[in-house]
Amino acid sequence: MSAYDDLSQGERDNLLNMAELTDSTWAEILAELARRDAIVRAAGAPKGSPGAGAVDDPRLLTAPDVAAVLKVPKARVYEMRRRGLIGSVRDAGRLKFTRAQVDAFVASRSVAAKAG
Repeated sequence: MSAYDDLSQGERDNLLNMAELTDSTWAEILAELARRDAIVRAAGAPKGSPGAGAVDDPRLLTAPDVAAVLKVPKARVYEMRRRGLIGSVRDAGRLKFTRAQVDAFVASRSVAAKAG
């Protein structure tokens, strides 16, 4: 007996429908999952949990670091932050960014590739 045999008819129908998805649809689904994952990761650790408020975290990026990653001028990073397009944290009064926040920004701008 296989795992397929344990599925309800509705679950079997869902599997068959998934098998009919095109490559571009799968790409869109994966891009959306990556975007949502990045948003969840950007939310960070809840207050009081291990790692919350790690001010000296070496993974914090400065605006020039983010500008280098995104290949944009530093002023554009500050503008994106001002407009709420990218999240940030304060470290001793200085504006910093987590890698997850940068990834979430990139994921929010990602477009799925078209099937060739």
